[in-house]
Amino acid sequence: AARSVNSNCKISITKQERKIYLVRLEPRGSGIHTIEVLWDSTPIPGSPFVLTVTDPSSISISDLPSKEYVAHIGVPFAFSVNLGSMDASLLKCEVRLSNGTVEPCVVGARLPNGMVNVIYTPNNVGEMEFFISYAQVNLLKSSVIYTVINFSQIQVAQPSKYCRIKDSVKFTVSGLSQGDPKLSI
Repeated sequence: AARSVNSNCKISITKQERKIYLVRLEPRGSGIHTIEVLWDSTPIPGSPFVLTVTDPSSISISDLPSKEYVAHIGVPFAFSVNLGSMDASLLKCEVRLSNGTVEPCVVGARLPNGMVNVIYTPNNVGEMEFFISYAQVNLLKSSVIYTVINFSQIQVAQPSKYCRIKDSVKFTVSGLSQGDPKLSI
């Protein structure tokens, strides 16, 4: 028999084949669950074990910019995650860069109000995609991708300071790549 010590799980046991049983646990609340597996009231080796159950819907992310946001090389990108009383060590944030490499974000300590500050400083031009999870459960409903540009490489070649009315004025902007957001004037 299997049982949840804190009795907050629905449990079913199905015999699959000789000497093998499939045990299904359906946690009914978040928190830490201690699971005991017994045979004739005697604990089986490997039992009890602890199962941490999370409810991602109770976690909120704030200050995450809209997808139109343009990040800048060397400028920290920061947002907050409200974990409430949940364990901050289970929060993970990574950024996948356009070259395929994955870099970790800096996840701060949980503050008394349950907030955790997350910071990432981009060092490469291109796209960066955020992955934010708690206990290996994705917290983002859709992918969040931002463009990173390097303003020190972008410049305007200014035209002559004078022109006649209705004459077109031409100048160039260099340093932008094809994937950069639309230029506006």
